[in-house]
Amino acid sequence: MLAGAVMLVGLSGCGLRDSGDDTADPTLTTKPPVTTDSQQSTTSTTTKSTTEKPTPSSSSTTAVAPTKAVAEGSGCSPGSGQLPDGTWYGYVVDTETDGFEFDLACFFQGKAAALAATEDGAESPPPNDYYIRNANKEIRTVRVGSNGQVTWYPDFGDPASKATTTYDDWARAIADRGFVTGVWIKVGNGQVSTIDEQWVP
Repeated sequence: MLAGAVMLVGLSGCGLRDSGDDTADPTLTTKPPVTTDSQQSTTSTTTKSTTEKPTPSSSSTTAVAPTKAVAEGSGCSPGSGQLPDGTWYGYVVDTETDGFEFDLACFFQGKAAALAATEDGAESPPPNDYYIRNANKEIRTVRVGSNGQVTWYPDFGDPASKATTTYDDWARAIADRGFVTGVWIKVGNGQVSTIDEQWVP
């Protein structure tokens, strides 16, 4: 297992994306939010982050019944094992030189967020118009391409601090930052090409 976690979720000023509900229809997809350049940067860091996973507002950690709500991005029911190509939302559990451990979650927005929150017995409509469901306990290992690029918020309290960096530098920075954030990852040919932290109010 890798040892650290980092992820961001950003609604205000950032488009929502993939994420998903373990039971959402994998064929339904929505355009992901805040995207970064498709260019990537080098991944080489032996830094490990051991931060604590944040508790997203309105989130569930237990299995839920099949949902009618459609999650952002490529959904959140890709089956077990390696993630297929697509855009996925979740949390970084651990980082290594060439990749990280990823906890897939479901990110809902707007009417889908209200529906998912209602299904889970949570406040609906949810605060800030988004809802995160994390019912899948499987942790997957994902590899970052040699040109992997990251869009993140050095000052998470300020959405204007958005910047782009290499996976290597980001892995070190999030370890120093000391808290986990939700991220969108773009997977293609079995590797992550971009990582976008999701800023949320």
